Amino acid sequence: MSEPNPMANSVPLGRAYEIIEDGQPFGDYTIEHCLAYDMLGSLYSALNNETGQRETLFVFPSLVGQDSAFPERLGDQAEKLCALKHANILGFKDAVIIENKYCLIEEVFDGLCIPDHLMLLTGSQLSVSANKQATNLPPSQVTPILEQVLAGLSCAHESKVMHLNLNPTKILRNVRGEVKVYGFHFLAILGQELFEML
Repeated sequence: MSEPNPMANSVPLGRAYEIIEDGQPFGDYTIEHCLAYDMLGSLYSALNNETGQRETLFVFPSLVGQDSAFPERLGDQAEKLCALKHANILGFKDAVIIENKYCLIEEVFDGLCIPDHLMLLTGSQLSVSANKQATNLPPSQVTPILEQVLAGLSCAHESKVMHLNLNPTKILRNVRGEVKVYGFHFLAILGQELFEML
């Protein structure tokens, strides 16, 4: 069962994030809730209405559709994304277009990004990912998170893959303490010029 989403139907101030609301249809999917978001896109738990299976979707901003080179870069990186297999890396399955938006289908994982997970644990009202409030955890809780992040990064580095945009919104954690890193190759997929426009 998925964690409740403390950010349900809320959009951070200060940037035009493209958030699909909980319960909204999106192609053959129904969005359950947003797991993480930043300027590079949003990660969702979604129900595939055709198969009845829960899937994880990463949705790039609409702006990427204006870049004619984006599909080629996405295709070039897809094979590398598929090759990243580790317990602490969110697995990549496929790249698709849904409602004119480029999306990645990822491994199902019932966690939230670290800032929103901390909100859920502490009951705070403002998202750390929106830079509104700092929340501290004792070292005894931080160490297991970092160990899992480093294990995932070590695997990626052995495969000659760098993350290039690692931040708390790219780290997912569930209530069982399991951690997964996602977002590898996003900068390579987007390209420098498009990234600077976001």
